[in-house]
Amino acid sequence: MKKILLGTSAIVALTALSTEAFAADQIALGLGGFHKQYANYSNHDDTPSDAMRLGQHANSEIYVTGSTTLDNGIDVAVRTEFEANGKDSGGPADTGADHAGSSPSTDASFLTIGSDAMGTVRLGVAAHMVDDYAVRAPMVGPADWADIADYVAFNGTADANNSAQDLADFGDNTIKMGYHTPTFSGFTGYASYGVAEGTNASDGRALSRSGTDDSGTMGVAYEGEFSGASIAADVGYMFVNGAADKTRGGLNVGMAGFTVGGSYTSTDSETVATSNTADASGDAWELGVGYETGPYSVAAAYMNSDAKGTTTAGSDDWTAWTVGAGYDLGAGVGLVVQYVNSEYDNEGTTANGTSSASSIVAGVEVGF
Repeated sequence: MKKILLGTSAIVALTALSTEAFAADQIALGLGGFHKQYANYSNHDDTPSDAMRLGQHANSEIYVTGSTTLDNGIDVAVRTEFEANGKDSGGPADTGADHAGSSPSTDASFLTIGSDAMGTVRLGVAAHMVDDYAVRAPMVGPADWADIADYVAFNGTADANNSAQDLADFGDNTIKMGYHTPTFSGFTGYASYGVAEGTNASDGRALSRSGTDDSGTMGVAYEGEFSGASIAADVGYMFVNGAADKTRGGLNVGMAGFTVGGSYTSTDSETVATSNTADASGDAWELGVGYETGPYSVAAAYMNSDAKGTTTAGSDDWTAWTVGAGYDLGAGVGLVVQYVNSEYDNEGTTANGTSSASSIVAGVEVGF
């Protein structure tokens, strides 16, 4: 896959920029982003110190874009996303591989070259292409399964979504190259490759690396209509050398304002489990239903995940469900409220082996 993607990306990019590639207009600059403020109240069944918790969270980004169309019809664009939460905001800028440190940082920065006829090449710091096409269960609210730990904390060691399978885990925002095909009869193919997954992004500058941390994705997505129903589906594959392979699929069906669907992910870990290292092999699935009418939106979803964990018999099991509602005030301003309940049962036999928590989150979301 690596050689195919490298060759394809180079050929498409060089062909696009070769003959008569003169810009008709100067690059047009754009500015956008969002600012979201949430408050939550959580309840835990673990230790008295975690019995109840009131929290405040912020999630903000600024987008800067530049784009132009050359005389040969090729679109060239750049996009840079800046985390704008500020210090100690309780938002994504405070933690996580993509947002190390508590000060604002650059989340993604990439270049795209393409057209409707040839597809698009993407070069730079971004998530894998599967992140753009993965079909997920309908949900309303900020607490996706991967973000539950922002609102509830489980007793003892890791949060549940660090030990079980994450339906939205498609790699870090590191330097990558990717390509998606033109859309044919609703079908779009994609592939991406990164040389420095899970490491410092600057390591990606050395293309002669050993490849122990390289990663890639490939897949096919579909959007269309059948007998009055809208259909969205995808099948994808991801690998991270030295870590794991993931295979996923998703399907959503919509009609008369309702959307029903979900996704499934299977992970095959390359890590051998020991008493100190977990085996991440396992499965996860989600199912949800949503409804939109005018400015109102509601959704309910359920998730189940299991991972082998350590050498102890059994597996780490994680289940969660959520109900959310939103109201669009207009002009890019919306209100949202969400309830999430999560239960984690690890393979151990200690008193802290089972943990459950719930949280209600409410907030204001502004997009511009």
